[in-house]
Amino acid sequence: MKESKKDVSATIAKIDAFGTGIREANQKIANAFRKFADKEAGDYSNMDKKFSKTEIVKKPWIAKKKILEAIVLRLDTAIDKTENLNRDVEIDQMMKTFDSLMEQAHTEQVVSMVAEPNSQYGADVFEAYEETKGASEIASEVITIKSKKNGQSR
Repeated sequence: MKESKKDVSATIAKIDAFGTGIREANQKIANAFRKFADKEAGDYSNMDKKFSKTEIVKKPWIAKKKILEAIVLRLDTAIDKTENLNRDVEIDQMMKTFDSLMEQAHTEQVVSMVAEPNSQYGADVFEAYEETKGASEIASEVITIKSKKNGQSR
């Protein structure tokens, strides 16, 4: 787009140069005829031009240049917005990672504060209890607990 804009600007400059050259050539031709007719050469520098054909030729190129400038501006804005969105996504990912790491650290800290250092669960606890009390006492306790439950529910 930027290269197209440069090309259009160069074309407009060429049209201006062509128009200026044509006007100067017309003025020289007019002055040559004046000299031939023994008249004084005319000064065209202060003369207002009524209508320039080069301006008509330049109009589409000027419009194209304005359109290209607007497109470049909008593309730059879109690129900036896309980069900002990409940056926002990266920041969100870093925040999620940070939050999960902080949650893990907090969970480990809480577990280390609450849990017993040598905790025993399941069969290990049962075997230790069995060794201290003996199997017969455990069976009698289970029977008494069952009978109490049956008696209470009736």
